Amino acid sequence: MIAIPKAGSVIESTYSNRRYQIVRQLGRGGFGAAFEVVELGPRDRKLQSWCLKVTDDQGSWHREAYFGELLCGHDRAIQLEETFAVSRRRRHGRSADYYIVTEFADNGDIDSYLSRSDWKPWPATRVRREAIALLRLFTILHGGGMTHRDLTPANIFVTARGRLKVGDWGIARTSVGGVLAELDGENWLFTPAGFRGRARDDTWMLGQLMAMLLSADTDAPWRPQDVVTRQWDDDLTRVICRAIGPATKRYADAYEMLADLDEHARRALPVRSLRGKTVCFTGALNNATRQQARRELDRAGATYHDDVGSGTDVLVRGERSPLYSHGTHGQKLVRAEQYGTKVITETEFWRVLASAP
Repeated sequence: MIAIPKAGSVIESTYSNRRYQIVRQLGRGGFGAAFEVVELGPRDRKLQSWCLKVTDDQGSWHREAYFGELLCGHDRAIQLEETFAVSRRRRHGRSADYYIVTEFADNGDIDSYLSRSDWKPWPATRVRREAIALLRLFTILHGGGMTHRDLTPANIFVTARGRLKVGDWGIARTSVGGVLAELDGENWLFTPAGFRGRARDDTWMLGQLMAMLLSADTDAPWRPQDVVTRQWDDDLTRVICRAIGPATKRYADAYEMLADLDEHARRALPVRSLRGKTVCFTGALNNATRQQARRELDRAGATYHDDVGSGTDVLVRGERSPLYSHGTHGQKLVRAEQYGTKVITETEFWRVLASAP
C-alpha cells in the first residue's frame, strides 16, 4: 500500500535530488494517487508546478514512463518530467513507492473543466478542432500497434489555453512483432461491449468524448440513438455515431476516423484500402481498361462512380486528356477539389489493390 503524503510535505527525487512540495491531492484511483506539487529551489523558493503521481504498481509505473518517453515533445500528450522510486521499510520487509512527475494541466481533466464552467457545452468548431488534434496523436500510436484503452473524461486534460492533452497511460498496451502484449487493467465503466483493448475501442472512446463535450454531459456513455436526437453539427453527428456504433461498422483505428472527420487529412493521408469506398476515374489508364479496373474494384469491395459527387471517396487520375485547355484541370478534378475527394495516381491505385488482404 502506498504512503499518501500530506499537504505541505516534501518528496525528494532519488534520481535528480529535486524537491517537490505537496500542494493538494488531485485524485486517487487504480494507479495510485495524484497530487499538485510545486518544485522547491534554493532556500525553498517556489518554482514550477507539476503533477506528481505515486503508486506501488511497478508495471503501471513502467508503462507510464515508457509512453511518457515515447511521446516526449508531442503537443497533445501530457509531458513526462522524471520518474524515480523511494524504498520504504514495511512491517514484513522493504518495498518501494514509485513516482512520476509530469506536466501540470492548469484546468484539470475534462470533468473538472466542465464543472468549473457550469457544464457549458463546447461549440462544434472547438470539438472538431480538438478531436482532430487528438486523432493525429492516435494515428501515430495505432500505426505503431499501441492503444490507450482508458480514454475517459478523467484521463483527458485541459491546458491553460483550453487545449486537450492525453495522460494516464497506466493500462495502455502495445504490440511486439504484431503480437499484442496482454497487459493487466481495464476500465469497465467506460468500455464498449466486446471490449478487447484494440484500436477500434480507442475510437469508440474518442467518439464518446466528442459527444460528452458537445453536450457537457459526462455521466454515462452515449448511444447512437441518443446522439441523433441532438441538433448538433451533421458531420460531427455522423462521425460520432459511426465511432460508437456496432463494432463491425466502427472505425478500425484513428487513421480512418481522422480521414473521415478532417477534410485536409482526407486529402493528405495515403489510401490504405478501397473496401467500402466509392471510386471514380479520370483520364486514360496505362495498365488496364476501365472495364478491367472496375472488375478489380468489385473484387476489392469498392463501388464505381461515373462522375465525382459529394459521395465520391477517391478519384483515380490517369493520363491527362488532350481535350484539357492548357493550364486548366478537367471537371472531375475541379469537383474533387470542391468535395474534398481524395485524388490518387494510377500507380497508387494498383498498389493499394495489390496490398489488400
